[in-house]
Parts: sequence; C-alpha cells; structure tokens
Amino acid sequence: THFAALGGKSSRLMLLERDHAEDPDFFAPVTTADVVYFTGGSPEHLLETVRDSQFFHALLAAVDRGAVLAGSSAGAMGMGAMMRRPKTGRWVEGLSVVPDVAVLPHHERRDQVETAKELQETAPSGITYLGIDARTGCLGNPGNWRVVGFGRVTVYQASDWQIFNAGDKLPSGF
Repeated sequence: THFAALGGKSSRLMLLERDHAEDPDFFAPVTTADVVYFTGGSPEHLLETVRDSQFFHALLAAVDRGAVLAGSSAGAMGMGAMMRRPKTGRWVEGLSVVPDVAVLPHHERRDQVETAKELQETAPSGITYLGIDARTGCLGNPGNWRVVGFGRVTVYQASDWQIFNAGDKLPSGF
C-alpha cells in the first residue's frame, strides 16, 4: 500500500454504514491508532455516517491522546465547521474537528477572485476557508498550521484572500 511504501503499517477500516459507527468492536482499531486517515468519497455520506456516533467520540479521544487525524477531498471537507454540499452548493455543518474552518479541496481548479466573490455571496460569515490544491495539505494544530506538499493553500477570510506555499505558516486565528 501507499503507507507501507512510506514505512508505515496500515490497516483499512471500511466504515460504510451508521451501524458500523455505533459498533465499538467494529471500530476498535481507532482506539489505538497513531494515524486516522479519511479518504475521499461522498462528504454527505461521511457526515451522515460519522456525526455524533460512538466512532466519532472514539476518534476525538484518539486525537486527544495524540493520534494524527488526516483527510483528503471529502475526508478533509467533513472535518471543518462548515461544508459545502457538492451537488447543491448549500452549506451545512461539518464535524467541527477543526473549528471555524471550511475546506475547499481540489482548489487548483478554481480562480481565487471568483471563489472569493462566491464565498462572500453564499457562504456563512465568521469562517476561514482553506482552498487546498491537490497533493497539498495543512499540518499542525490550533494556532500553528503549515502548508505541506506540492501545491498551494489559499486562505479566504472575510473579503480578503492570501496564497501560501509549502513550508509557509498559515495566519493565526484558527
């Protein structure tokens, strides 16, 4: 697997149904994991399956004890306070693992000026929006986030936006 090539030991936990998220025996590996990674897919399905579940509470406990939580695409979208539904464009509450933030994945396909205008017209205020390019991420903890990878992260706050490259520290405030 990809993670084995990086020197890690990995296992899959195919949490596909709400019943899985309420079965501690099913998601037991999360309680001892060093890293939990949410892949892409349907962000709506992720929220419906995970929100307020026993799995979600075990996941937060794992993060509290030091586990790393990571996600790509839909997996990253669901971690924020708000999430834009891909099909309708409507904003809904996310899992709020990263409070006051919303993730806009695959951002290399977007124009910053158009995105800023769209966010001002349709998105909830008081949220920091992270436009994250493919093969790029944000790594850190509250108040100390850095850009990693090969692309850029565009940070949208109110009517302003800034672009950050690999190695750059993101602005304080989230």
